[in-house]
Amino acid sequence: MNEKSSIINHRLSNPLISNPRGWALWVGVALCFIGIGLSIVTLHDYIGWKVLGDQHSSMCQVTDTIAAAGEFDCRKVSGSSFSSLFDIPLGVYGIVFFSILILLVVALRILQSRVILSVLQFLGLMSVVGCLALAGLSHFVIGALCSICVGIYLVSFCTCCAWWIAAKTGFSCYPIKEGLSALVIAPVSFFKITGRAMVVWSLFVLSVALVMMVSVEVVPRSIEEHYLNIQAVSSKVASTTVLNLFSDWEAASEDVIPINEEPGSFTDYSKGPVNAPIKIVEFSDFECPACKYAFNLIEDLMSRYPEQIRVTYKNYPLDRSCNTLLSFDLHYNACVAAAYARCAGESGKFWDATQQLFSLSAFEEQKTTNEVRASIFAGAKALGLDPEKVEVCSNRSDVVAKIHQDIAEGLRLGVDGTPAIWINGKKLPVLKVELVNRIVESLLRKPKS
Repeated sequence: MNEKSSIINHRLSNPLISNPRGWALWVGVALCFIGIGLSIVTLHDYIGWKVLGDQHSSMCQVTDTIAAAGEFDCRKVSGSSFSSLFDIPLGVYGIVFFSILILLVVALRILQSRVILSVLQFLGLMSVVGCLALAGLSHFVIGALCSICVGIYLVSFCTCCAWWIAAKTGFSCYPIKEGLSALVIAPVSFFKITGRAMVVWSLFVLSVALVMMVSVEVVPRSIEEHYLNIQAVSSKVASTTVLNLFSDWEAASEDVIPINEEPGSFTDYSKGPVNAPIKIVEFSDFECPACKYAFNLIEDLMSRYPEQIRVTYKNYPLDRSCNTLLSFDLHYNACVAAAYARCAGESGKFWDATQQLFSLSAFEEQKTTNEVRASIFAGAKALGLDPEKVEVCSNRSDVVAKIHQDIAEGLRLGVDGTPAIWINGKKLPVLKVELVNRIVESLLRKPKS
């Protein structure tokens, strides 16, 4: 047996020079259980998004305000390639790590070994370093933070503090050296330990093996089965829901929506054959993410049925600068965007401008209102238009009046949010691609009158 191995064995069997602060150890244990719980939450989200995709309701997503600010995005973090290591989710590593810390505290209370406390101090310090690295990776590389992950970082820091407070040694390099030395020599020393220490460490090794097996195999599999069951139930419910929504749409009365086809400032921009059997009218907002989704959905429909669909666009910006019906600020550039598109339309570029606005990244970035406005009008060059002339046009009274007219029309029809879509005069109850496809297919099957 070499000298280092002898030292380790001696300390495994002899009491500490001074008793550790017991309360600090139990605080550390409590924090470890919190860490295990948070790790299970991250594992739930990782598997939930893997199985259900965007249908998964995250347990760690923070308020819409913070998420919209771009600070926290659990979906982005969990969906990145850094959320697993060797195809094992990081949540599993968290469960195993915090469980090992708890088992080490149990061994410490039984053997009263200073080297175990040094190992706890070393592991606590390394966990803080690891968490700082993960936080930096998340912020600078992935570009978002996970709120529960931040919770785990804080738990790791507090746990590390608990071990160092329990040791009553202050911060020094000695526990780090001793803890690292113990971890390096432990595999050799294990087979040379005798007596009570041998029993304790044998149980420790078996417990760690059991924890790893449960964490790697049992827990992820049970969570995955849970979400697979949810997926199966959701599919059945979704199918039934679409049928019910289709029945509601079919039974609804038709609304009369005036459409001005005459050229001029008050024209309603439409595309598709005038005599198309399917006529879609959409009240939309260029700054609205759901409207972008609806625009892409309708574009896909028109590419599939170019001769059967005609779509008409009407403005309903959720922006108090032109929509005085709003009681609070929601969007800040939607009115400018609506005027820009209509002015582009005077040069035959309305639908090009629409595509451009729904692709404008400035809406999603943290930019000032003036910066977004500048980005909107800068797009005129790409359409072959003069940005200054388009900006002058956007302030014309007739352009603004048409937007006000659309808003008033939307109010009459009961528009309470965007997008609001009518298909052959009947309002779409919800924006679901399955429902829209079912309505379109049913209308195409109808015999021509």
